[in-house]
Amino acid sequence: MADYKIPTPTHKPVPSADIRDVVFAGAKVDEWVTSPGYTYTDRFGKQHLTAEGINNQFQQFLLNSGYEFLADYADGPITFTSRNQITAYNGEYYRPKASVSLPYTTTGNTVATWSTDKDNFVVVGDAALRQELAADDGEIVIGRIGYCSGLVATDPKAEGKKVTVIEFEKGSYTGGGEFISKLSTQFTADSGKVFASANSAYVWVRIEYLAGQPIQPEWYGCRGLGSAYPDTASFMKMISGLEDNDTVLLGMGREYYNDDPYNTRWAITKNNISIVGQGSTLSRRTMLSSDGFGIILDVQSVTKFYLGGRLHLAGNDPLSEIYNTSGVSLNSGVSYSNSPVQTFCIRIENSSDVVIGDGVTGERATYIGYINGCTRVSIKGSYRYSGQVYPLTGSDLSLGSAFKFNNSTEINTDITADNCAYSGVELEGYNYNGTIKVRSKNNYHAAAHLFTRNANFTVDVSAEDCVVSGIFIGNLSRVITGKVSFRSINTSAPAVFIQCTDTTMPVTDVSLDIVSYGQGTALTTYATTIGKYIYNNKFNVISERTATTGSHVALTSAYYNEISIRAIGGARCLTLSSGNFNDFILKPTYGVGTVYQSPGWYNNFDITSMTSEGASTATRYVLRYEQAIVEGSPSVTSNSPESMLAYNSKKDYATYPSYPNIAHATAIPTAVPVGGLWVDTDDDNTVKWRAS
Repeated sequence: MADYKIPTPTHKPVPSADIRDVVFAGAKVDEWVTSPGYTYTDRFGKQHLTAEGINNQFQQFLLNSGYEFLADYADGPITFTSRNQITAYNGEYYRPKASVSLPYTTTGNTVATWSTDKDNFVVVGDAALRQELAADDGEIVIGRIGYCSGLVATDPKAEGKKVTVIEFEKGSYTGGGEFISKLSTQFTADSGKVFASANSAYVWVRIEYLAGQPIQPEWYGCRGLGSAYPDTASFMKMISGLEDNDTVLLGMGREYYNDDPYNTRWAITKNNISIVGQGSTLSRRTMLSSDGFGIILDVQSVTKFYLGGRLHLAGNDPLSEIYNTSGVSLNSGVSYSNSPVQTFCIRIENSSDVVIGDGVTGERATYIGYINGCTRVSIKGSYRYSGQVYPLTGSDLSLGSAFKFNNSTEINTDITADNCAYSGVELEGYNYNGTIKVRSKNNYHAAAHLFTRNANFTVDVSAEDCVVSGIFIGNLSRVITGKVSFRSINTSAPAVFIQCTDTTMPVTDVSLDIVSYGQGTALTTYATTIGKYIYNNKFNVISERTATTGSHVALTSAYYNEISIRAIGGARCLTLSSGNFNDFILKPTYGVGTVYQSPGWYNNFDITSMTSEGASTATRYVLRYEQAIVEGSPSVTSNSPESMLAYNSKKDYATYPSYPNIAHATAIPTAVPVGGLWVDTDDDNTVKWRAS
C-alpha cells in the first residue's frame, strides 16, 4: 500500500476547507489519540496536550494533591493503610469507604474481583480536583489565570511551569499570553514581559518574549483606545522596561495617548531601539500654559534608533493663523498649529544612527521634530502643521518647523512638509554634510531654511506658495549645491533668498539650478553692508514672472558670481544694486527688460534676446561685451536702452554681420518690440536695446 505524506498545511483562518488542512487535521487527530508523546503542534505552530499528555498532567496533579495514589486496581492486590490513599479503575479514582476497616487489601485485579471490591470504595476524583483547585497555586493545575495580577500571587514551585493569562486586567481584552516560570536570577520583573511570582526564587516570563518576538504595549496594560482610555503610565512602564536592541510593535490601528504634562514624556534611553507602527498613532493631550512644554517621544543619548512602519505622531495643538507682534495675520486664511507652550512630536538629542521611515507622518506641534547634537540622521515621511507659540512674549515670532536641526552632521531628509509656520527643514546652525530633500506648500517662511554656519549640503527643494522664500540661505553657508523649484504667490518672495548680516560670515560656494514661476523673483541676495559678502557662487536661473514690475534676479553685494538667467515675462531680467566681477549670461525673452545697475563695475555680460517670442520668424540676437561703468559715469543710473552698452566701447553694426534684417533708424522704431535690438544710425551704428 502506498505511503502518503502528510501535506504542509496553510495558515488560513479556522475553519479551513482547504484539502491540505483537512488531511493535516486528520493526521493530528490520530496523533492526539495514539501518540505516546505529551504534546502535538497544530498548523499555526502552537502546542497542545495529547490524550497521553492530559492523562500525565492529571497524574501529576494527583501526586501533588492531598491524596496518595497507590496503583491502578489492575496492578493489585493493593493494601490501603490510610483514608487518603486512592486507586484507579477504568479511568475513575477510588478511596476506601469510611466504613471499611484499615488496613484493607483488595481481593484481586480482575473484573470479577472488582465486582466484590467495589462495594468497599467511593469515587473521589472530583473531590481531589476540587481540593487542588482550592489551593493557593490552583491556577497551575488548569494552566489558566484570569489577569496578569494573578501571576504575582502564583507560586510556580519549580522552573518550567506554564500558565496562560486571559487578559492583562479585567475588561482590557488584550495583554494576556503564555508564561513560563524561570529563575529570578536570570530576569528582572518589569510587569510586562516579566512578572514577579509568589516565590522570590522564580519569575513568570512571556514565552513570546523568550521566542524573540517584538514587545507589545498591550503587555504592559496599554489598550490603544486614544483619549477615551489614556495609556500614559502603561506606555511609560513599557518604555522604562526596554533593554538594548528591543523592538516595539505597536498594535494595528491603535492610538496610544499621553494625557499628562511634559514631565511624563515617553523617553527612550536604550540603544538600538525600534518602534514600528501598524497604522498606529502616538499622541498627547493639548498643552496648557502651565505645562512648560510638551513632547510625545524624547530620545536622549542613544546609538541607533528607528521609528517606522505606518505610524502617525499627533501633537494635537489646535489650528490657527499665525500672527506678528501686533496681532496681524502673517498668512491670512492658512492654518498652522498654535500652542501657549513649545511642543514637539519627537525630540532627539546627542544620538547617532537615527532613522525615521517613509511611512511615518506627524502633525500639530510647534516642531514635529527637533534634532540636536546628532550624527547620521535620516528622516523621511510626510508632515504638516508645525506652528507658533502664542501669545507672543517678546519680539521673536516663535515659529516652528517640521524638522529643526542644530549641531548635527550627516543629515539626510526626504520629506513632504506642508503648512509649516517656519519651514519644512530648518538647519539652525553648525550643521555639516548631507542631503536636504523637501517638498512644501503653504509654509510661511520657506521650504528649507539654512540659518547660519551650515556647509556641505546638497539640496532638492520643491516649494509652492511660501510667503517669504522657497529656500533661505544665511550667514556663513558654504558648499550648498542642488536645485530649487518654486511657485510664488507673493511679489516679495524669491525662490532663493541669500542673506549676509555679518561681514565676518560671507556666503560662498553655493551652486544652484533655480526654476521659478509666479509673482516673486527667482534669486535675491542681500547684505546689510555693501561689499564682498556673497561671492564665488553659481546660479542657473529659469524664471517666468507673472508680475509686471520688479526683476527676475535682484542682487546686492554680489561678487565673483556666475549667473545665467533665462527670463520670461516680468519687467526686468536683472537688478544689480551692488556687485563687481560677476559673469552674467542673460536670456530675456519678448517683453522682458534688461538690466538696472547702480553701482557696479567690471561685470561681464553675455546677452541673448528673442525679438518676437514664439514666432517662426524670430531672430536670435547675441550681444557680448565687458562693462566698465554705466553710460560714462559710475554715478549715472539708467534704465534706458543704451544702459547695457559698454562705456567707450560702442558696437559697430558692420562688425556684426550675424544680425540679419535688424532695424536701422535714428530713433527707436515702433516695429521693434520691448526687449528687441535696433541700430542707431545717428550714433555710429550702435546696437541698442528697446527697454520700454
